[in-house]
Amino acid sequence: MNFNEVKEKILLCQDCKDKFGFTPVPIIHGNQYSKIMQISQAPSYNVHITKRPFNDPSGAKLKYKWYQISDEVFYNEDNFYITSLSHCFPSKNNKGGDNLPL
Repeated sequence: MNFNEVKEKILLCQDCKDKFGFTPVPIIHGNQYSKIMQISQAPSYNVHITKRPFNDPSGAKLKYKWYQISDEVFYNEDNFYITSLSHCFPSKNNKGGDNLPL
């Protein structure tokens, strides 16, 4: 498979639907020519809803404090390939936190 075929396969993945109890939304952003790969553990609930990676408090810290860059630079697919170890939000646990990625 080429890069775009793998990306499309990930975006269509629904393997965890029965485990989550909701429709998974795999999150990937970027292309095979991106200069930097940003990898997280798993998307947050806010990212699950908005379908935009790092669109949450951790993303604000990453982009504006650590990288000191704008959204325009961060979300430029030629600059950043953004992915995570688990491509979908793993749901909430009984204590209110996120479950561990599957």
